[in-house]
Amino acid sequence: MLKAVYGEDANHTGIAASYNNIGSVYNSLDDHRQALEYYIKALAMQKAVNGEETNHPDIATSYNNIGSKYNSLGDYRQALKYCIKALAMLKAVYGEDTNHTGIAASYNNIGFVHKSLGDYRQALEYQTKALDMQKAVYGKDTNHTDIATSYINIGSVYSSLGEYRQALEYYTKALAMLNAVYGKDTNHTNIATSYNNIGSVYSILGEYRQALEYHMKSLNMRKAMFGEETKHTDIADSYNNIGSVYNYLGDYRQALEYYTKALDMRKAVYGEDTNHTDIASSYRNIGLVYDSLGDCRQALECHLKTLNIVKAQHGDVITNSRIAHCYKNIAITYYSLGAYRQALDYYTKGLNML
Repeated sequence: MLKAVYGEDANHTGIAASYNNIGSVYNSLDDHRQALEYYIKALAMQKAVNGEETNHPDIATSYNNIGSKYNSLGDYRQALKYCIKALAMLKAVYGEDTNHTGIAASYNNIGFVHKSLGDYRQALEYQTKALDMQKAVYGKDTNHTDIATSYINIGSVYSSLGEYRQALEYYTKALAMLNAVYGKDTNHTNIATSYNNIGSVYSILGEYRQALEYHMKSLNMRKAMFGEETKHTDIADSYNNIGSVYNYLGDYRQALEYYTKALDMRKAVYGEDTNHTDIASSYRNIGLVYDSLGDCRQALECHLKTLNIVKAQHGDVITNSRIAHCYKNIAITYYSLGAYRQALDYYTKGLNML
């Protein structure tokens, strides 16, 4: 309709907003490539309307959106570049020392990308900046979803740093705040995420029954929100996490069932032949379960698939701990098969890569 009114090739803020909105819908549908395409269209039109060098909050929003999608697609360097552009532009618009929700969101996004890159201390610094700014904007004792999200993000970084009690503290704060905002019995993505996060920490701490309880709560809530038959990365993550708990409990058949569900759903979301970290992770997990079950042939097949995906992601690198870990898993499986020469070969490859 807008193109019919203004012209097919017209540059207009309304058309740019529509591109952005369509991108947001694709984002909600977990179609990251389509979302990125429309966010880029929105950015191009906003620049055409407002000027290539103009500092404008809509352009900053597009930078943030594009950065977020690159992060979802695993292109972390591009993600960081766009998120930093967004932050610089918002500071230019609102002032360097201004407390603003948009600036807080940019801190949050930059922190999130640093976490994806493994820069956990940098990630914690930016997530803490986001939290402090949100409290300054909304009030220190206010229950607000943005503050709860910052609690979740900080908890996630602490978990990555191995500080699990700190992580559990922040995840629990987030859950309490979200229940206060939405209602204790409400199905909501953020509440489901909090259940998932708390379950993951309990699992790491070896409290597996507690972990399973929270992961099941998360899975059931996600299915209630997205639909029982919907393919979604959050549901896949829940399947994966439940599989991990069953694996820790030594219930390998149950672990295999949930890990396989996670793999199938991730393939449905990302594509059958896509080289994605989550798909590699699923193959690794399934391979390790087959090792535990003594099915070495199936295990080897999964470990080799994991290796191929990780190599496709990282290219011909001289040192890489993820590739080295793949070599180790393959070597262990070859050893179990009695193929000692192949085991020695892969053990040596892994050692040389570290």
